Amino acid sequence: MKKTFAIGIVILLFLGSCQQKTAVSEKDTLLEQIKESEQKSFNDSTLSYNKKATLSTINLYQKFIERYPEDSLASNFLFQCAQLSKSIDLYGEAIHNFKLFVEKYPNNKNTPKAMFLIGMIYENDIKNKEEAKKAYQDFIKKYPDDELSDDAQTLLQYLNLSDEELLNMLIEKNKELTQKEKK
Repeated sequence: MKKTFAIGIVILLFLGSCQQKTAVSEKDTLLEQIKESEQKSFNDSTLSYNKKATLSTINLYQKFIERYPEDSLASNFLFQCAQLSKSIDLYGEAIHNFKLFVEKYPNNKNTPKAMFLIGMIYENDIKNKEEAKKAYQDFIKKYPDDELSDDAQTLLQYLNLSDEELLNMLIEKNKELTQKEKK
């Protein structure tokens, strides 16, 4: 009886180690696919993203995040998903991924940048000034001492100006700087 029990334990340990090796090799395979896809995403000669390859990279990142949510690479891949989505003009997807990143990784070093970029996408790409204003205000409230806080403050000031008003303001500032240089 003891012999049968011991053999059973050895078999279970062996099967467990086989499953663990399979999981590791699946992860390694996925990481290799990501690496290959990343290399195809950006064309150095044209300085642009290949949309099909970039979508493939995003899908691989998402697959990794779903399978290995606790892995330290998951946060990096989610941030990259958002950035790549923006790069290929998938602004709604980019905002969704940046918001998810902020929610899931509130203490990550890239969280302030993600919050700031949400405002930038709303302002410059989607042209939704109200959402941009809210995003910048949320960013400033949460990260008043961040290096991007001054930029967010400035962007908030200019957010409601028309192009003509902004141009006139820049002309005035240029005149002021020119006068200061003459003195």
